[in-house]
Amino acid sequence: AQRWLARKCLCDCTRPPNRTNLDPFFELPSTSLFTLASEANDTTRPQCLIDSRILSDSFDSTVTKPKDTFYSQSASPQALLDRLRWCTLGWQYNWTSKLYDLGVSEFDPELNELMQAIAVAITNPTRAAANYCSDNTYDGTQYESHAGIINYYDERATMAGHVDKTEENMDAPLISFNIGLDCVYLIGGTTRDTVPTPVLLRSGDVLAMCGESRLAYHGVPKILANTSPAYLTDLDAGNNDVVAGKYPQWQYFAPYLSTHRVNCNARKCL
Repeated sequence: AQRWLARKCLCDCTRPPNRTNLDPFFELPSTSLFTLASEANDTTRPQCLIDSRILSDSFDSTVTKPKDTFYSQSASPQALLDRLRWCTLGWQYNWTSKLYDLGVSEFDPELNELMQAIAVAITNPTRAAANYCSDNTYDGTQYESHAGIINYYDERATMAGHVDKTEENMDAPLISFNIGLDCVYLIGGTTRDTVPTPVLLRSGDVLAMCGESRLAYHGVPKILANTSPAYLTDLDAGNNDVVAGKYPQWQYFAPYLSTHRVNCNARKCL
């Protein structure tokens, strides 16, 4: 299941019309960066460079031009994959306005089904208590993924403490799952005065922010190197998976997941 999710997050969800942190600066193609970077290892295929928008008419003048000259020149898919930090799903989030005002793409149906199943599972009182969601009063059968963000963390990455509060619906849980490297996750209270509690999140862990915690400050101060499980990092691990034929060979996923944490989260906005 985690290998299936990794393929989804790296190949399917990073394609247009979903947006990534690289879209303002590069003319990203319809094929995912991960797929193109994998194909670049095949010497029988033509090599490609992806053009920068900054020196073209397609560059949005309202976007601040980065000082790093990397963004002003064409770059290989692998170089861009190394700088991929996030992509947005469904309702497209605007990091400047902090609103969902950049249009709507279809939220991946299979990911939505997974999120709905999690929402239903934590509604059941017995299961909710067993999974530390005893304060969840939301009816999971009403859950639908309107928007989501996939974050791609390398070993040096962090995420500052913040609260997710753009959504009108603050009763539905914010659901996320983790793939790859372990991390230290901090969960606090509804103000910065609360001393946060550290939680170790491992590959395959699901986190649902329910009840009061939906408005809690949270962040990621540390990614833990060399913690990805062997069923992700072995070069041949995914070769016989049912969906393997639709994606690059697992030998390309394994090195990435050895050095990255992938976090996919979803929220119901209305």
